[in-house]
Amino acid sequence: MRVLSLNLHGYQEKEPVKKLQIIADSILENDIDIICFSECAQRYFTPIVDRNIKKDNAAYLIQQALNAQGGSQYELHYEKVHFGYFGFVEGLAILSRYPILSCESFYVSAQRSMLTPNTRKVMEVLIKVGNHPIMIYNAHLGFDRKNQFLTQFEKIHERASRHHIPSIITGDFNIDSASIDYMEMMHYGYVDSYSFNQSEGDTWHKGRKSLRLDYMLARSSLNIQQYCHLFKEERVSDHLGILTQFSF
Repeated sequence: MRVLSLNLHGYQEKEPVKKLQIIADSILENDIDIICFSECAQRYFTPIVDRNIKKDNAAYLIQQALNAQGGSQYELHYEKVHFGYFGFVEGLAILSRYPILSCESFYVSAQRSMLTPNTRKVMEVLIKVGNHPIMIYNAHLGFDRKNQFLTQFEKIHERASRHHIPSIITGDFNIDSASIDYMEMMHYGYVDSYSFNQSEGDTWHKGRKSLRLDYMLARSSLNIQQYCHLFKEERVSDHLGILTQFSF
């Protein structure tokens, strides 16, 4: 089972549609099963194509490119979180070529208005991989003073602890791996996939500054076989994609 997490940067990239095609091509090339997106944007006034998904939704365009190849069909779920820049709505999305049994979302921030970027949600997605149920938590966590990281992470951990099945928590956590928050997070008993290939380095770059902000954590019941970063040469976002291969 190969899982990718990527912050799409909310349509703020140059030639965004071209970059969405690059992402789709990479998903096919790397034979990726499950994809978790954050900062997945769509315009507010664009026509709806399915439920809360609009015609220019970034994950929807990627899904259409993938499914047009005629191979495995990817199922899409999307959750709006808050308004972004220039008339866009930003949210979380998941694509899976394994059956999605359920998909819910919950707030981890004190704010719940779409009018503030401090509003934060997490997707909780139950997927059946062969005979194995697995819970995926797709997160884009905040970093403002009113929403302390550990308070948000504890809410995810509490939800994950209700289910006695393998779980993955992934996304842009907005904390650096050298921070106290990171060290505290690792006390919850998760395995950081990055530990299997620490030569990959940071995941977010701006000018000369770089940090590791993106994570894929797993319970010890999942075996990590591979970890790497995607889009290092052909950038599609201000974040790199993180790809992990798991086995049961």
